[in-house]
Amino acid sequence: MSANLSAGPRTEEGKAKSSQNARKHGLSAESIPADLCPVFNTLRNELHSQCRPDGPLEEIFFDKLVTARWNMLRALDFQNELYDRSDGPDPITHPGRCPSVAPPSRCP
Repeated sequence: MSANLSAGPRTEEGKAKSSQNARKHGLSAESIPADLCPVFNTLRNELHSQCRPDGPLEEIFFDKLVTARWNMLRALDFQNELYDRSDGPDPITHPGRCPSVAPPSRCP
């Protein structure tokens, strides 16, 4: 019943703004921005040479692996960017930046 009470955007302006919510971070994007394609392709090629998927089923799993890894790197990149912009430590990630992986913007 609460779904009936739920009110999404009602005005055309609100609907237009709401339709762009996923574009803010790009984690649910259907395609990779052109400037990040070389980084994505490098990641995919490196993982492919290590995993060497054999057959259609393994290719499906491999594609899911690449997508998951890419999204994790992007999320860490955004997290680090937010931390860099903040005035103090992030209460979620305290004491600082995530050093465990190189975000895509810092890939060779």
